[in-house]
Amino acid sequence: MKLYKYPVRENWAQILERPAFEAEKLEKKVSKIIKKVRKKGDAAIKKLTAKFDGVQLQQLLVSEEEVLAAEAA
Repeated sequence: MKLYKYPVRENWAQILERPAFEAEKLEKKVSKIIKKVRKKGDAAIKKLTAKFDGVQLQQLLVSEEEVLAAEAA
């Protein structure tokens, strides 16, 4: 992500442009992810979480304390 600090007004439109993407390509990628999860379940979730989020999950179950802490935040 690019960060801009006090950009000049002439650059605002360019900065605010959303990158173009092809919905069909995105749909194919998402479909592949869903297929992996359906086929391999929790193992796929753990692997994909490591790939996309950089987190190595030991378990997927969230404790009641973690839920309550998240609600309170």
